Amino acid sequence: MKNLKTLNKARQIAEDLLNQAKANEPNITADLQNIALKVSAKIVGLENKFKTIESLTHKLMTTAHLNLQTIVEASETINDALRYTFILSVENYFDFFEQTIEILWQNGYYVPENRIWNAWKNIGEKFDKGYRGINISVISSQKQIFELQFHTDKSYELKTEMHNLYKESRKKETSIERRREIKQMSIKEAEKIQIPDGVK
Repeated sequence: MKNLKTLNKARQIAEDLLNQAKANEPNITADLQNIALKVSAKIVGLENKFKTIESLTHKLMTTAHLNLQTIVEASETINDALRYTFILSVENYFDFFEQTIEILWQNGYYVPENRIWNAWKNIGEKFDKGYRGINISVISSQKQIFELQFHTDKSYELKTEMHNLYKESRKKETSIERRREIKQMSIKEAEKIQIPDGVK
């Protein structure tokens, strides 16, 4: 009964997060399309810019379980009910990433420094899981938080190819041994990806 109550609470909060995101999305999308032109980025995956209600509900439940939080507490850490992806050239990747941050600030967006995750820095370290890219949280003037990922063509291909394995590794029933195996497979595939200058 408690689990059902928690699930219903998670679904209600997921719906609220998505409704808020859908109300604020048109202006954010338009701004990001303009920024993409300025930094020669391709925006990909716009058809999937909203997380599904099922995926968001599951993420709330999983986050709350793993961090010993309530659903409301878990919801405060969610940044990807609305999400975008920029593809940058490997030659100018880091320069254009920094330019994007600067333009976001100029356009009234807030980019918290503690919500910038540069996975390129993890290469060869204990936290390396084979992911290659930079993910940031951005907050609009309407207080809408969203995720913006920065990839190269090849790192985006890698992420897409490994997505199902990533989802498997996040499941509660996935064994530690299987998670370790997935991590090693991901790192091995990631070794093929060219590292842009300056990202580490």
